[in-house]
Amino acid sequence: MNQTLDNKQQRIVWHDDVVIKQLISYAVGCWMGRYRLDKPGLHIAHPNPTDEEVCTYAYGDSQLTIDDDGIIPILSADSSFDDNLVKRVQEFIRIAFGREKVNQNIS
Repeated sequence: MNQTLDNKQQRIVWHDDVVIKQLISYAVGCWMGRYRLDKPGLHIAHPNPTDEEVCTYAYGDSQLTIDDDGIIPILSADSSFDDNLVKRVQEFIRIAFGREKVNQNIS
């Protein structure tokens, strides 16, 4: 069945929860080396980096680091792990969208 809508009836429906889930999924992909902020499409991180090789790349005025062990602990921001989820999400928002509005973007 074909339905025709005029321009006044068309609109984009925005679902905040879906967009945030997609953003977190993309961020995890960046942390694991599957995606990159500086290149479109899929990316495969270096499979077995040596100690001399750091899986880090520049984006804007910051550096994004690919997780070295593929584990992102889900702990509070004050945990002893440098790569826990809360810290990584805050860092990703700052790197991807800039320092100027980081607090507004996190909120």
